Amino acid sequence: TVITRKGCVQSPLLWGLALCADLVLANTVVEARAVRALSGARVPVLWWLHDAFAGYPHIAHQIPRELGENIRLYSVGSHAANAMHSVRPEFNIRPLIYGLPDYAAEKFSHYDLSYAGGRPLFATVGSFENRKGQDIFCKAIRLLPPETMKKASFLFVGKAAEAEMMDANVFYVKRLTRDEIKSLMAQCTCLVCASRDDPMPTFVTEGLIFGKPAIVSEHTGTAGLITEGVDGFVYEDDDPEKLAERLAWAIEHPEKLAAMRPACRELYESHYSKQAFSDSLQQAVKELTGE
Repeated sequence: TVITRKGCVQSPLLWGLALCADLVLANTVVEARAVRALSGARVPVLWWLHDAFAGYPHIAHQIPRELGENIRLYSVGSHAANAMHSVRPEFNIRPLIYGLPDYAAEKFSHYDLSYAGGRPLFATVGSFENRKGQDIFCKAIRLLPPETMKKASFLFVGKAAEAEMMDANVFYVKRLTRDEIKSLMAQCTCLVCASRDDPMPTFVTEGLIFGKPAIVSEHTGTAGLITEGVDGFVYEDDDPEKLAERLAWAIEHPEKLAAMRPACRELYESHYSKQAFSDSLQQAVKELTGE
C-alpha cells in the first residue's frame, strides 16, 4: 500500500505515522527536517541523496549535525555525495545508483536524423541553464579545427535555446517525446554532458543502454564510474579547450569510438540496470533492517 500526501516533508503528523513503519525512505536532501525528526527513533531510515551542489545553500541549516544509528545515507554517485560533504563532511555516504529499463529491447518510433547529413552526431539533452553548461559545449565546438568541425553534427535538445548558440551544422530541438529520445540514443554517435553541477545525468545513462559513449564533465556523477577511453571520457575544470580535445579525438577516430560500444553497454548493465539497482537496494535494506 502506498500513501502519499502533499507537504509530507513538513508534517509532524506524518512523521509520527512513519514511526509505525518497517522502513522509511527519505528521498533527496529536501527531507532533511523529516530525517532530523526521525533521527534516533526505532524505525530504520534510508536517506537517498540525488541532489546537486546548487540546492545546499538553501537547506543546509535544516540538515542535522549528527545522525542517529537508525539513519543511513546513500547517494546516486560521488557527485551527490560530495554535495552533501560540502556541508557535512563527516557523514558516511554509500552508493545507491538508480536503474533504468533496457530501452534497447523495446520497440519505439523512428526519429528522423536526416538533418545531420549523414555526419556522426554528438548530442546533449537538458534544459538550457548555466548549471547544464551548454555554453561550454558551444565554445568547445567553435574551438575545433574547421576541417574537423565539418566532419560532425551537433544537436542540442532542451527548452529555451539562444539563437546565437547555433551554427551551420549545429541543430536545436526544443522537446522530444520519449520514443524520439530512445531513437536518438540508438542513432547518435556520442553524448556530451558539459554540466557544471549534475548528480547523475539521465540522458548519459540512456546512451549507455544503447552502447553509446559519452564525454562528460568531471562535475557529473557519471564521471566517477567512467574508465577513460574505455567506456567514455571525462574532461576537467569546465574547460572548453579540454572538451574540444575529446571532441576532436572522437570525431577523427570513429572506428575506435564505435569499438567502445560493448564496454558502454557493460557499464549500464553493471551499474545502471534495473537488476543492478534491485540488488543494491535489497542489500541496503537488509543491512539497515538487520534482515
